[in-house]
Amino acid sequence: MLLALRPAAGVVLDLLLLGLLLIDRRWARTALPPAVRLVAPAQIALGADADVVVSLEQAGRAERTVRCVVDVPRALAVAGTDDVQALTLPATGCAEVIVPVRGTRRGRFTVGPAHLRMAGPLGLVWLQTRVPAEAAVDVVPGLREMRAQRRMAARPELIRAGLHRLRQLDAGSAFESLRDYARGDDTRRLDWKATARHGRLIVRQHEAERSQTLMLCIDAGRLMAERFAGLQRLDHALAAALVLADVARAWRDKVGVLVFSDRQHVLLSPGRRLDDLPRRLAAVEARPVEPDYPHALATVARTLGGRALVIVFSDAVDAEVSGPLAAGLAHLGRRHLALLIALRNPALADVAGRAVGDPGAAYRRAAAAELIAARAHALGGMREAGVRVADVAPEQAVPETVRRYLDVKRRGLL
Repeated sequence: MLLALRPAAGVVLDLLLLGLLLIDRRWARTALPPAVRLVAPAQIALGADADVVVSLEQAGRAERTVRCVVDVPRALAVAGTDDVQALTLPATGCAEVIVPVRGTRRGRFTVGPAHLRMAGPLGLVWLQTRVPAEAAVDVVPGLREMRAQRRMAARPELIRAGLHRLRQLDAGSAFESLRDYARGDDTRRLDWKATARHGRLIVRQHEAERSQTLMLCIDAGRLMAERFAGLQRLDHALAAALVLADVARAWRDKVGVLVFSDRQHVLLSPGRRLDDLPRRLAAVEARPVEPDYPHALATVARTLGGRALVIVFSDAVDAEVSGPLAAGLAHLGRRHLALLIALRNPALADVAGRAVGDPGAAYRRAAAAELIAARAHALGGMREAGVRVADVAPEQAVPETVRRYLDVKRRGLL
């Protein structure tokens, strides 16, 4: 008799448990899912860390146990990004979870949607749902450098150096005032009419000119796709362009931008409204093609009105391959002030300087030395043609570009 009752009791318990599961599932399905909102920074500096805040809110009858995970693109993913996070959501109120991200690659990316797994009121079943909450994030090169440049510009010694929008006396070609000659003054600044009138030596004080025009031309061809220490040449060029545009805006200069390869990626005529520039530059991708230098520099010539400082971010290979670039810059230099920021390949110098231990290493060293010599010859030819050239390592592109720009302002070369 007892043996007959035991199976029956088990069946009853199984039916009871099944009923409770169905009830819990029904209640879980009828309960409204919490409202989900993703809050992400609109922009992240390339290589920087940030947090995406996932906010869940409900107005229910009881607190709920929720597990949450958010879709994060690979370019933003770091350790812990795809972890499932558990939280207790109060009956009326909100709770938050933090999702770490890192800008490992330049571009625009979308974080989301969110996936929630919610326990039923009895805690017997879990209901999974997808909530279409998303947030756009731009990974921008040069953002950290630009912010650092702004912080430095607030320091008094750098204000005097010209990184802030303050007047620089004796640092340009725009006349400011007259004063008595002091020992060490440049005799070329003597004002002979004023000297004759006052009977003593008088010099003219100048200040760096404002409201000039700057055109930034960024090569997005095959050479700029090369990576060094995880970053492309193009990343360094875009960072330098973004920082310099911000500095030039502080000087009230008009800034134009051209990004090109075999076609035109971005063209902004010179102006002072640059708020959208970080997003535009973040979306640029290098193409495995030879850049069309003649067409790009002809576009620059058509875009510009009066005399301007034209800065081209690229590199040279040899006199033949880089001939169109050299010819275009020399032609442009007849009317404008042309400057080439040549981003060298640091790996070549490393190979050319290594000790030789076998024939293969000797051949590699000789090839690297030959490439370096050919590049130096091409850059030398550009200098002889009147083009200003800054031969820099990629990681030095930002400070060297800003220094060159401020030198042009200081010397009044425009």
